Amino acid sequence: MSYSDDSNHSLPPRLVSEACMDLFLIEMVDTICRTTTSEPDGDNDAIFFKLEYLGYLIGQKLIERFTKDRPRFVDTLDVVKFICKDLWVILFKKQIDNLKTNHRYVWFPCGIIRGALASLGTQRTKRVYSHST
Repeated sequence: MSYSDDSNHSLPPRLVSEACMDLFLIEMVDTICRTTTSEPDGDNDAIFFKLEYLGYLIGQKLIERFTKDRPRFVDTLDVVKFICKDLWVILFKKQIDNLKTNHRYVWFPCGIIRGALASLGTQRTKRVYSHST
């Protein structure tokens, strides 16, 4: 199938293999960890900040893409329902069942959720703090 500029044909959506996306994310996190720790002032907090900020930007873009044809959410409950039912399935291919976590490697997903909340007009923020156990 060839792509043309003919307006009579609609183009199929551009999709990326899940395996390719998983490998890309693994390499991205590894690269951020390696390059940040090699900086003179690089430490774990700098890595966490970079991962959360990257997730934040991705969360904003995901909301732009997946809510463009929806009416604006009127209250916080609608926002939470959208994130828990729709966005969670898009990200993790399963419905949210429990918000418990082991607090390990959650900076990127937390950033995605913070970016989504910000794009949906929610003013509250939740930060992830690391601690050694």
